[in-house]
Amino acid sequence: MKNARTLAVIGGGASGMAAAIEAAHQGVHVVLYESQARLGRKLLATGNGRCNFSHQGFNDSNYHGTHPHFVHDALTQFHEADTLAFFEAIGLAHTVDGRHRYYPASLQASAVLDVLRLTLEEAGVEVHTDVRITAVQPQQVVFACAGKAAVRMLLPSSLPLAARQRQNLAVRAMATSC
Repeated sequence: MKNARTLAVIGGGASGMAAAIEAAHQGVHVVLYESQARLGRKLLATGNGRCNFSHQGFNDSNYHGTHPHFVHDALTQFHEADTLAFFEAIGLAHTVDGRHRYYPASLQASAVLDVLRLTLEEAGVEVHTDVRITAVQPQQVVFACAGKAAVRMLLPSSLPLAARQRQNLAVRAMATSC
């Protein structure tokens, strides 16, 4: 039986859907909000339409972004085995290519999106698409968005532009690490 806790997940990409699924499986009532008309739209383009969802032996030394230390915390708390266990638990078979990348066995990104959406439905996650979040009431919230969407959502427009620009990196880091 579900308990009275409610979690709002803002962002219906892969990380938002995974967060919603995990919380729902722990008995939390989850409401997932996505600004686009469909969940996971960008997921279909990953890995040239094949969706490489993980990589064997990946660690923070493999990350070559502007702030390579950024991924350290995430990778020490959620390992490759955790990713595989999550996808296996929701019914996604996988394969590994010669460059040690994990793909769905069908080699189609749509398989990943389909299994995520089906699992959301089976877990009873309440989904709202085509919505713009303008305020958040104090409650349990996961921000599963990044880049410009995170900046628009998490930094108040009343904050002077220069201050918003200085905080941009911190907001993106916070939003993507939730």
